[in-house]
Amino acid sequence: MPCSRGPYLSVFRRNVKFNEMTRQGLKDKEGYDALITLIDMVSRESNPQALLDILTYVLYRFIDIRGWLINSLVIIGVRGRRIFQDKMISHLSDKSVPKALKVAWNEEIERITSI
Repeated sequence: MPCSRGPYLSVFRRNVKFNEMTRQGLKDKEGYDALITLIDMVSRESNPQALLDILTYVLYRFIDIRGWLINSLVIIGVRGRRIFQDKMISHLSDKSVPKALKVAWNEEIERITSI
């Protein structure tokens, strides 16, 4: 796992596509490859408990979600926040998403957005 969250946050702060061109522009190619591997692993995981474990780890250990979320939501503006909210509600409304993950997501969003 990467030792610094800085390179990853800078990638998420801009409109990015996960492709070879993006990879070439980063100093930490090994970390980028780890991120792509993680995304692939999450997208292929069918065991709800394993998926919850992976996502919990990512939320609490991989990035500073509070800073990333606040910064990203400020940058994207009202329209972007509305799109983000609609997409998250759509994803979390899917019947394949475990209830425990929905509850964990809601609790984390409440925690990071409270002052």
